[in-house]
Amino acid sequence: MEAVVGMTIVTSYNRENGWEFGGFEDAGPDPLFGSRYLYKFYQRADPDFSGWPAP
Repeated sequence: MEAVVGMTIVTSYNRENGWEFGGFEDAGPDPLFGSRYLYKFYQRADPDFSGWPAP
């Protein structure tokens, strides 16, 4: 399954802009778009998104 489904670790606590890629040991960068925060994925689907994403 690892060959089909990837996993990227984000920060283990919420910051001002939500979960962040990188920033601590074992947390990797966004492998698809280079986003710094998880909420950017939601904004790609809905540019008007202003909520709080869940990991």
